[in-house]
Amino acid sequence: MQSGQRLLLVESLIERNDADNFAALADLQMMMVCSDGRERSAGELHQLMRDSGFTPGRVFTYPTVCVVEGHAA
Repeated sequence: MQSGQRLLLVESLIERNDADNFAALADLQMMMVCSDGRERSAGELHQLMRDSGFTPGRVFTYPTVCVVEGHAA
């Protein structure tokens, strides 16, 4: 990606110890179906972005999913 372009991740975010969330069910499914699969928190996705050379941006929260924004460095 070129500098300044945006990456948008559409994910079900799960924060630690937040079992009262749609993402908790998705997390359970990921653990059963995918090898080492799991839902992540906004902080974990931001760290993955930083590790990949992106600058984390805003997080838009909707009832069942979130949109996490990142900017190419």
